[in-house]
Amino acid sequence: MLKSMKTRSRWLAAATRWAIGCCVLAALAVPAPAQSLGGLGGDSEDPLRVSLVADVAQVRAGEPFYLGVQLQLDKGWHTYWHNPKDGGDPPRIDWQLPEGFAIGPLVWPLPKRTVEPGDLVSYGYTNQVILQALVTPPEEITATATLQFHAKVTWQACDEVCVYGTESVTLVVPHGGASLASPAQGKLAAARAAAPRPIPSFLHNVDARWQPATAKRGVVRAGTWTVRFETAKSQYELQRVFPHAITEGAISEPTITSSASGWTATFAIDGLSAKFTPEQLGALFVLCAKNSDKPAAPISFVVTGVTAEKPPTNDTEQPKPVVKPKNASANGEARERKNR
Repeated sequence: MLKSMKTRSRWLAAATRWAIGCCVLAALAVPAPAQSLGGLGGDSEDPLRVSLVADVAQVRAGEPFYLGVQLQLDKGWHTYWHNPKDGGDPPRIDWQLPEGFAIGPLVWPLPKRTVEPGDLVSYGYTNQVILQALVTPPEEITATATLQFHAKVTWQACDEVCVYGTESVTLVVPHGGASLASPAQGKLAAARAAAPRPIPSFLHNVDARWQPATAKRGVVRAGTWTVRFETAKSQYELQRVFPHAITEGAISEPTITSSASGWTATFAIDGLSAKFTPEQLGALFVLCAKNSDKPAAPISFVVTGVTAEKPPTNDTEQPKPVVKPKNASANGEARERKNR
């Protein structure tokens, strides 16, 4: 059984996508019978619809499974990656699980780069995206015959206008002695396959280096982050790089240079505060096969972590006092008397 409750607000764009007016509608959808994998719910007038799916039709104690939020978008609409760049707000999911269940971080599939009105660059998704996480049940389940999983999803979808929405969905799944696959298992697996993987073994000498600009009053306000890696496989090309968001400040799309042995991506970063640490830096890299007759899935991976460098502090150093010779004053007086 799938239950769905949604509120939403519309923001109309003028010179940019941002709001110049809004209206708020609220609706309560009547619970409808569904299989344990869930179904679509919410207001059919919205350009984005939310459902809750799992890759199992029956949960077994102690056996992990994937639980996912499926976002289905109308044609021409898009929603956002965890770093929307110049775009709006990424989806936010608040989970409520049965007692004793634990859930891991979201798995974000490879995003697309979109240029929005006003030449704003955003990273996100069109058509459909599934954001999922690994759920670990307790070793012993003491609940009744069925389990309820809840997700409160806050989302934004944009076209020429932007729509904000909040929807709560519930997935009811039985539990028993065996874990049974659900009809959604295949699409959840496909979504994970489109997510970043570990750095491939054919890349080596990966080096991520932070070069801060001169500190001002002891705080680094800007700098550059450079990621270099080499490969012996020349059949790949670096197709796209998606920088991760940083808590405070802004990170640019990189300048990419290539050579026979690999690539270098340089990011400009500014607007930093004292809370910034180089460990916040990260980026998603996408490699594609070049000159291939057969289309191949892109290889995507994340680089994080840096070799931190001490920030220059020239402008914070106090000027050294000028030390006069010990007898300078006496010699001066002697010369003055002699001249008289």
